Amino acid sequence: MDDASRIRETDENAPAPPETAPAERSPPPGVARVLASQRSAGNAAVSRWLLARDSPPTAAPSAAPNAAPPVPRVSYVFLMGDVKNDSFYLAAHEYFKNMVKGAIVVTDKRTLADVIEHVNAGGKPVDTLFIVSHANESGNLGFSVDAADLAKDKAGGDHKPRTEFGEVKEANATGSLPQADVKLIDAQTKVQIKGCNIGRSELMLDALDQAFGGEASVTAPTHTQEYRFYGKKGGAVAYEENLNELFVEESGVASKSAGDLAAAFKAKYPMVPEGDWKGLLKKVKKENRTKALWTHKQANPPDNDAKSVFARLKIAEKFPKAQGWVPTYKGRTDTGGTWQYDVEVERVLKDGSTEFKTLFITAQIPPTEAELLDQEKAKHGRPDAYKWRVQRTVTGNELKLEVIAEATEWVIEGTIKDASGPYHPAQTAKDWYRTSTFAPPPPPPPTP
Repeated sequence: MDDASRIRETDENAPAPPETAPAERSPPPGVARVLASQRSAGNAAVSRWLLARDSPPTAAPSAAPNAAPPVPRVSYVFLMGDVKNDSFYLAAHEYFKNMVKGAIVVTDKRTLADVIEHVNAGGKPVDTLFIVSHANESGNLGFSVDAADLAKDKAGGDHKPRTEFGEVKEANATGSLPQADVKLIDAQTKVQIKGCNIGRSELMLDALDQAFGGEASVTAPTHTQEYRFYGKKGGAVAYEENLNELFVEESGVASKSAGDLAAAFKAKYPMVPEGDWKGLLKKVKKENRTKALWTHKQANPPDNDAKSVFARLKIAEKFPKAQGWVPTYKGRTDTGGTWQYDVEVERVLKDGSTEFKTLFITAQIPPTEAELLDQEKAKHGRPDAYKWRVQRTVTGNELKLEVIAEATEWVIEGTIKDASGPYHPAQTAKDWYRTSTFAPPPPPPPTP
């Protein structure tokens, strides 16, 4: 992933408590409390996940006489980070271990390829496949695509593993990922990505859907998630999965008055009691999500005019007018990836003869702004959420072209609540969860 991507911590990425989960309560005196939280920099959104145990069982088709009984389905929980030293993964581990009974919890996988290979090797059809990971709203996840990508991530940048939309898109196109067994990850499988805000990138959800074979559905929250567990020493422990962070976002570098901002939050989150807004609005933090996503450097080509070309060739110095030299710019030619600039200089000597020279310089043709913008938008998980521009800087004879994506976000951190306590919307609520829509292409028609 690019260095501009930030992944903040906030207890986020675990299965949601049941619809009838009790309202959040303050722990009694002396209670030890662990709160892990993840938040994606520059992009936030929250969604609650329905657990597999909350879903009604799928009726098995009636078996033919003497048919082998169906293979029982399994559920997996892949915790894609350090469950000992990262508070988010620690709390998520406790939540899944205690609240999603029967699921196979896997803690040692660090790439998307690892997940696919592990499920393939298990050989059993999957009910729910939970992937718990740091993430952000641009579609970036806190693990790598495969072993080669993991080595690259550790060697450069901030040395943290990341998977971007563009990387999964490329892996799907080249077939570099292990092929998911669609007899195991099939139309009944629910892939749930427990990663902050990543549900806002529907492009990433579709890319992951394709990576998992294209038969299952992939769902993710649009807001930050949090995991908590607390209780008395030696007594019962409570485990929670909640949503965190109210947010308002806008493409570009934007500003809002206090009144407009209050109206925007209230319109987006009508379930928040009116009496809570006074305190909540005091906690608003504005964040500039502007990122430089790509930098192109090269020698700066001269402009297509005599003045610029003569200056680059130092015509005035090498062929001074006082010596009778007359320069003529003959124009610029595209020779395939480079420009050639042609100049002729001549002068009349004392004997009446003419001295004549032909000069030229070549320069790499820089990419156009449109080409750079199209290149970066094609790799981004949420291109429509940003305003895009190319910043051009010339230093001496060096040209630098930077692709800039700009957005603004206003965030209110804290567990999202309605009048009854932590707010747990249904997984079908699109403002809180998004589900992939990828459909594999139909098989080719049979050969006549």
